[in-house]
Amino acid sequence: MMKKKGFTLLELLVVISIIAVLLAISASAFLSARATSRDAKRKTDLEQVRSALELYKADNGSYPTNTGTVGSVLTGLVSPTQYISKLPSDPGLNSYYYMSLNTGGYALCAALEKVANTTSVYYCTGNSQCTAKCNYEVTNP
Repeated sequence: MMKKKGFTLLELLVVISIIAVLLAISASAFLSARATSRDAKRKTDLEQVRSALELYKADNGSYPTNTGTVGSVLTGLVSPTQYISKLPSDPGLNSYYYMSLNTGGYALCAALEKVANTTSVYYCTGNSQCTAKCNYEVTNP
């Protein structure tokens, strides 16, 4: 009797299902790494803006008093004095927010994607004047 060479349908289905499981695991790890990377960029961006604000205060004696998105409020940091070469923009669909405080300080806010406690979304500095819902905040030192 002559034997045919090849794979059975069951063997092929087992191999395909193993490959599908491995692809699903690697895709979720890849997406998680991308979110972590975007969060790191957000934190770095806010630290750069904070440095520019400190330079601005050293030259002008106070922080800017406007409130709103970083790109619309802090354009004076870019020109004409060049405290920062370019205002950063959020890598996602959100914006960074600047909140001028009554105490003479400021708060910079962003919404991170990967937070341990998802119920920690709040208004910037707890003040609903800032319409940004954030879970990461940088204030003046």
